[in-house]
Amino acid sequence: MHPGPGGAPTLHLHPTRRCNLACGHCYSSSSPYAADRLEPALALGAIRQAAQWGYRRLAISGGEPLLYPWLGELVDTAAGFGMQSGVVTNGLLTGRPGVLDILKRCDSVAVSIDGLHAAHDALRGRPGALSGALAALDSMVDAGIPTSVVCGVSRFNVDEVEHVAAMARAHGASMLQLHVVASSGRARDNLGAQLLDERGLQELYMTARLLACLYHETMQVHVDLVHRDVIAALPGLVYGAPVEHAALRSPAEVLGMLVVEPDGNVNPVCFGFGAEYGLGRIGSGGLARLWSPWVTRGYVRLTALGRQLWEQARRHEGARLLNPSDALNQASHTSRVVLEQIGLAKREEVV
Repeated sequence: MHPGPGGAPTLHLHPTRRCNLACGHCYSSSSPYAADRLEPALALGAIRQAAQWGYRRLAISGGEPLLYPWLGELVDTAAGFGMQSGVVTNGLLTGRPGVLDILKRCDSVAVSIDGLHAAHDALRGRPGALSGALAALDSMVDAGIPTSVVCGVSRFNVDEVEHVAAMARAHGASMLQLHVVASSGRARDNLGAQLLDERGLQELYMTARLLACLYHETMQVHVDLVHRDVIAALPGLVYGAPVEHAALRSPAEVLGMLVVEPDGNVNPVCFGFGAEYGLGRIGSGGLARLWSPWVTRGYVRLTALGRQLWEQARRHEGARLLNPSDALNQASHTSRVVLEQIGLAKREEVV
């Protein structure tokens, strides 16, 4: 599955769920009171193993990664293995001593901006949050750090996307990533009625294309939406085309995105993926001990799920535009009947 705009096999590390904010649309329900945190030995071991498996990029988010005490070690370890690193932050802690020095060692840093002042500050639950995020962008650009902006889009802020793009460019961002807020984490409870419907997805898709043309010389603009006809033509986008002899291939060739969560759970595709499809929990044996059992059973589950989504796209069922990762994630939580029909439910396994 395509892991993102860069296309490189990616280890997505969520080292902590602790955050200085408790945003209303947070997919991981992070907050100042969340305690889940990966021990540094486990996080560093995951990076080393992922690099040996062929993963070329490390994406670090959270929670707020700037609250993880060993962030610099993660970035430096990845670089030592030839991996590029990217960090996603709300930007409010970049003024802390030593933070910019760590971020200078990253290949990219993304700041989350979700609308103009009223919308952004309301979602973040913090007056002045947008001013702080823009100040962080300015300080990183001045320090020579490649920066981008990530905007979570819902009905709450969809009318401000063009203004967010102008603001991102004015503050030196080289990329704007528009992400459709999905029904997961805190957003499920707080923004249910505010999530984009089919028409909203179409309008966002067209807006993103227009913005990409407008800023083509100065800033890349991406939206994580794909037309179902593309999925119908390219089933690999949703793991709908099984890799021949998957057990003989490197993990990076089989899974484009490998996700390690703050509690040590390892998932394909994205944070919070259905438990039926997970690789298990990292322990003293690290990632290595999880792969062989998963690729012989879990990968079959994942491709069955992907083929189900691919068949829907091929038959033109469901939304015309979708985020493949979010669509797979939603399906992973509602597909128990399918797994039981093909004899792949976890309860049937002999451990």
